Amino acid sequence: NLSKTVLLSNFSYFEAYIMDAIGEIFEFHDGVDAMIKASRTRSDKSINSKDKKIEEYKKGLQDSFRGKKKYAEFLRKKNYKFPSELLSSYGVVKLRDELKNFRSVAVPEILSKGLRFDISKKDVREFHRMRNIRNSIAHGNLEEIDMPAAMECSRFLQDLAGRIDRHIVNNYFVTEEFS
Repeated sequence: NLSKTVLLSNFSYFEAYIMDAIGEIFEFHDGVDAMIKASRTRSDKSINSKDKKIEEYKKGLQDSFRGKKKYAEFLRKKNYKFPSELLSSYGVVKLRDELKNFRSVAVPEILSKGLRFDISKKDVREFHRMRNIRNSIAHGNLEEIDMPAAMECSRFLQDLAGRIDRHIVNNYFVTEEFS
């Protein structure tokens, strides 16, 4: 029973860590609403540009002018937001919504697609294997798990959390105040 409790507890702590880490990102940037607003504000400057040169160079990148590198370089220098950047506020909204309806099955996708964390296929398989064990324990279907197996799961989650933490600190705790 102790090994079951160890696995259940550590998996629950890991789930809470994921939610709290994303919450800290939002808090660092003055909340999710402020992040969405900042992303939309920067995007709106590109969508509603009054700069005739920007409009001219945008046209230079449309279908009939594909491949014109000089147009893209000019727009980048002008801090123009390309379509992938224009959609960034939607990504923040989706991440916020994932946290509201958090399910552990979504953790690998939140990490890889939401936070752009490089999680290997092997790590995803191991995470889901442990999640299945946790679910079996929680539903009373798993009779036994030994302490070495429970500790191995704990070490995996601890290592994964450490890598996620470094990724978040390195990439998301950067102020955008003057961007």
